[in-house]
Amino acid sequence: MKMSGAMLAAGTAGCATGLTGSAVAGSSAAVSSGSMANLPKAKGPRLVVVGGGTSGLTIAKYAKKAYPKFDVVLVEKRDMYSSCFSSNMWYAGVIDLEFLADHSFLDAAVNNGYVYFNATVTGLDRAGKTLVTSEGDIKYDFLVIAPGISYDYDKIGVKDAGVQAALRQMYPGGFISPTEHVTLHRKVQEFEGGVFVQTVPSGNYRCLPGPYERAC
Repeated sequence: MKMSGAMLAAGTAGCATGLTGSAVAGSSAAVSSGSMANLPKAKGPRLVVVGGGTSGLTIAKYAKKAYPKFDVVLVEKRDMYSSCFSSNMWYAGVIDLEFLADHSFLDAAVNNGYVYFNATVTGLDRAGKTLVTSEGDIKYDFLVIAPGISYDYDKIGVKDAGVQAALRQMYPGGFISPTEHVTLHRKVQEFEGGVFVQTVPSGNYRCLPGPYERAC
């Protein structure tokens, strides 16, 4: 980014992306919302971070700290942040739910000097360096994609859509949304004895220590 910042100052745009083909819907030059996002004009090179999870928040904070002249924009579809970290402590009654859930993206942005933009990403024009969102297009010089995780039950052998829906409803993984933590917390608190089964996916998966932390 230091090299690219110098290139931009000299009038040559640079681009850093961490994009995979499935991360953002659409990547052709024809993709556009038809209007620009309601953001102030960038006063320096614009770094757009897609995703307000742990990695996205960390990148936005420290990129702005390291490159204060950059215009850093965090694009996130949720309006409040909830952490999966420390959720085990809530299950055990060490902390309360408020410690995990409903933290303000806006406060984090104000405290760290970047812009929080509440929108869903719907496409990307790489050639035109334009991110397409539900709230308009955003021009960027640098782009970081930090989309988080999702569940893929097919990969662990659960093919039936009805069974997948039942698993999400009754036995959520507890990696994504606060409501999953609430469901799992209730199951732990209401457990009356017998055999409590916890399964671990085979092969590689995101947050490898997660199931073992849950067990502990």
